[in-house]
Amino acid sequence: MVFGQIAFSFGKEKWSGELTVQYPLGYELSKKDACQKASLKAKLNSMTMAGCETITQNKYRSCKSSNDQTRCEFFSETFNAFNGCFIKSFNILDENPDAKTPENDDVCEVKAQVSVAGFESKHDPSFLLSINEDMETIFSDGQGFLIQGKVHQPSYVYILGWYPDSDEGYYHTVFPSNSGSIKFNGEFDIPEMEALFPKDFKKDEVNEFIIVLATKTPLNMKSRELIEEFYKRLDDYDRQNWRIVRVGYRIVR
Repeated sequence: MVFGQIAFSFGKEKWSGELTVQYPLGYELSKKDACQKASLKAKLNSMTMAGCETITQNKYRSCKSSNDQTRCEFFSETFNAFNGCFIKSFNILDENPDAKTPENDDVCEVKAQVSVAGFESKHDPSFLLSINEDMETIFSDGQGFLIQGKVHQPSYVYILGWYPDSDEGYYHTVFPSNSGSIKFNGEFDIPEMEALFPKDFKKDEVNEFIIVLATKTPLNMKSRELIEEFYKRLDDYDRQNWRIVRVGYRIVR
């Protein structure tokens, strides 16, 4: 079994300001969905303007052979932008689902006020987390899968899910399945994962993402939490006390 350690390079830049972004409407994309994607794009653009570092290793691995690679890579880019910085505040000032480009293409246009903050503290270089690089990233509906990893100190491990096609503004705690905490030391296996295709989703594939979080002490996890609030809590918790690894995957019909 091969474990790959992911190294993080955190910037100190901070940025705040107004952004206006557009996201195109498509045959299978409603105005509501386009506006949600425009909001994600605004967050991604603000991270770029703040100079935040992104993970490059295996960023788009789950997008290979995708029927909608552009959409898959957009979600992956957004997910991995939350690396050295986090969105401190995000307020939509105006949303126009009937906007037009100069070429007369239909788009949703979102104007937002965004504040980006860098994490205040540094990681403990001896507190490391890695996951199995050979993990599958394409699943069928109902397929179970295993997350294998390694911590280099006794750690509490949590798994969070991000489902941008159905609940793009929130993270969901999926392990442990209750409100408790489970401690690991060395290699660990988390077998309670199941890939479930969302009900009433019209496309033939869905993009989902996992955060593996290791902490030195138990952390009070919420079953569903705004992404901005999650990262602000991590910043308060102090970066020397936690590590994160991110994984993207696809579920196909």
